[in-house]
Amino acid sequence: MFKKNFKIGIFWEQFEWGGVDTHIKHLLEGWVNNQDEFVIYYNKGNKGAIRFKNETDKKNIIFKEHNSLFNTKKKYLFFLIEPIKYLISIARYFKILKSENLDVLICQNGGYPAAYGVLAALVSAFKLKIPVRILVVHHQARKPTLLMNTFRVLVDKITAKVSSSIICVSQATLESLKKSTFLLENESTHSLVIYNCVKNLDELTEKNIFKRNIDEKLIAIMGRIEDYKGHQDLIYSFSKLPDSIKKNNKILIIGTGNEEQVLKLKNFIVKLNLENHVFFKGYIKDNIENILKSIDLLVMPTRSFEGFGYTIAEAMSVGTPVLASNVGAIQEILTKNEGRLFQPGNIDELTESLIDFNINNNEWLKKSKNAREKITKKFNSKKIANEFRNHIEQKYLEGIR
Repeated sequence: MFKKNFKIGIFWEQFEWGGVDTHIKHLLEGWVNNQDEFVIYYNKGNKGAIRFKNETDKKNIIFKEHNSLFNTKKKYLFFLIEPIKYLISIARYFKILKSENLDVLICQNGGYPAAYGVLAALVSAFKLKIPVRILVVHHQARKPTLLMNTFRVLVDKITAKVSSSIICVSQATLESLKKSTFLLENESTHSLVIYNCVKNLDELTEKNIFKRNIDEKLIAIMGRIEDYKGHQDLIYSFSKLPDSIKKNNKILIIGTGNEEQVLKLKNFIVKLNLENHVFFKGYIKDNIENILKSIDLLVMPTRSFEGFGYTIAEAMSVGTPVLASNVGAIQEILTKNEGRLFQPGNIDELTESLIDFNINNNEWLKKSKNAREKITKKFNSKKIANEFRNHIEQKYLEGIR
């Protein structure tokens, strides 16, 4: 007889917060069956998991911390150590999962292979005969380095074998798996795209948490401060604006980064004499919708790849205009009907877009209304959660046959 209520494990290893946190949070908030139980296994030091644990009040979610052998810093001769840690982790996670009696294990992976510990957990689940074993990939897959090639090929083939399915959060991410891994080499491996989801917002109220003046526009860039995110491109483009526009605009840098990256940006701002126009806001402890409703334009000038573009989707969901570089999955989320795209690293095009935003602001606001309608219809959490659970049901029936 078909089992209607599932016990679902979510295996999640990372250290900073990011898109995976938002994915899990919104997915579980929109989940269609409150009788399903969730066990979230997270590594010690996982800031995203700790934040979600503190924020959620759902009674059907249990959090369990574990010590991961993998960390974000690659040590000397790591290519010799990683395979050993992978094998040890399989044995350790086998013991952790053995007593849980799970129906489903969902393993969250950033830019594949990213967290080898998560991939080890998939093998453990396979050995325990957990019926459904899903790998979710959120970002661009990386090609193996020369020293890691043999191990990576082996891990790819093992992961493909032990996974019931591989879910990507965008078509761009799926294409990167095809291009850079052996995961989908066998046609029998079930891969599909289920997009990330955003919070359902029935009512919106105006916010002004930054105390902006009526005649000024706040341009924000959000996320971790890293080179590839393009903070420097936005600042340089801003410096090229006519003084008549520049005087009524400010840039807010929302998010954190390591001291070296932040100092590099601050020195660049001083060099361009923009100290009165660019402000670091750090991490803001408030609902994302309140932050996004308090700005006039979100700019995401990523230089290389976006696996989904969560901040863009959330800005669209509250009707905040968006200007983004056309990389990765962005054009799957945002088109010229909902915002504006520019070529990554093209400073002149970015500057022209900022000028147009100021001159033709009403047109940008019209597009932002289209954006909200699109996100509400296509990417709302209940719709995506329903797709996810339907997939689990399908794989569960296949797994118990």
